[in-house]
Amino acid sequence: MEMFQKVAEFCNSSHPFLEFVRGFGKKLSAKDENFNCFYRQSIGFSGDENCQKKYEFSYNIRYAAKNGRNTGGDKWSIRQTAICERYDSTAEQSRWIMIQLPAAFKTQAIAHMNAGTGRPNPLVLHLMLFLSCGRDWREYINDLEEGLGELEEKALFSRVGRVTPGDFDLTFCHVQAIQKLRKKLLKLQAILDSNMDVAEGFMAHYKEIRVHGIHNSHTDDTTSGTVGMYMAQLRSHRRSVSMLLEYSKGISKVLFQILQQRNDDNIAKSNQIMAKATIEISTTNAGIHRNGEAMEQLTKAASIESGILTKLAEESWRDARSVKILTFVAMLYLPASLIATVLSSSELVKTANGKFRLGSQFWLFPLLSVALMAITWLLVLLWELFYGRKDIQCSQISDENV
Repeated sequence: MEMFQKVAEFCNSSHPFLEFVRGFGKKLSAKDENFNCFYRQSIGFSGDENCQKKYEFSYNIRYAAKNGRNTGGDKWSIRQTAICERYDSTAEQSRWIMIQLPAAFKTQAIAHMNAGTGRPNPLVLHLMLFLSCGRDWREYINDLEEGLGELEEKALFSRVGRVTPGDFDLTFCHVQAIQKLRKKLLKLQAILDSNMDVAEGFMAHYKEIRVHGIHNSHTDDTTSGTVGMYMAQLRSHRRSVSMLLEYSKGISKVLFQILQQRNDDNIAKSNQIMAKATIEISTTNAGIHRNGEAMEQLTKAASIESGILTKLAEESWRDARSVKILTFVAMLYLPASLIATVLSSSELVKTANGKFRLGSQFWLFPLLSVALMAITWLLVLLWELFYGRKDIQCSQISDENV
């Protein structure tokens, strides 16, 4: 920047030209890319024709250039150049400051200055720069239109409803792509308008210096025609950009409506699936409820059956107790029965003197009685063991049912 200030001081360039310089330099992102303007100043044009005349005409214009990227992405870049011409009639020459000139213009400018046809006309350099910066607009716009055409094809020929296997893979990325394209078109529209302003400023500058007889040569006759052609091209490019902007607006609307319709269809389909799943869940819950009622009925039946078994067990226990009581009663009366039997038998006889005498077979009575009593006690013990276990089992069953 310090070196440039020295050059600017040497050329006596004005402060407004430094505003153009601020748009150059290393950038990490897109910043300050919308400033396009021109500046002109005349000194001594309103006085005597023989007085010293000076003027300064500076501007910056933007142009499209291929960036050489062949591996994908945007192959075009928007670049800018800045020019400052300061003329002094005393030396009849101009001093120039040129920043980042297009490669094609450099070649043409060197060839023009080395042509050897006399002092180079500064107006010609301006015209050459205009035409050089405007030569690629048409191709750039055609590439933008081609990209828009691909999106238009997807918008016009995509199925609105459910996507079929042969349909376009349409996503929200395409809406974003068309928005990026619209941003480029809007930026291009502003650039063309700014370049048109610069061309109009140059025409006003040209008419002023021509009135005062500066740079009069045979090329001056073609200056108006060349600038007029350049401005007509800019207007044509601007109309093309305006048309593409209108197309892109409609395409963006169609794409968004298609995506919205598909989204609505997907939501409706999801709602149907959810409704079906809800019905299935309700049916399952009803089945579970019915199973629960059946289990409840089975539980009630089991409870009733358990109560019946409990009652049967209690009745069996009472019956067993009654039998036990009767058995003990029989055992209690058994000795008395034996005594009565002995007394009534023929083995006990009464003698003549009034005494009782045992018979010869009387010993069988006590023996048989003891044997019968032993058998009876054995049967009682067995009965106690058997029915005692049954009572325990009945009690356990009752406890489990409770």
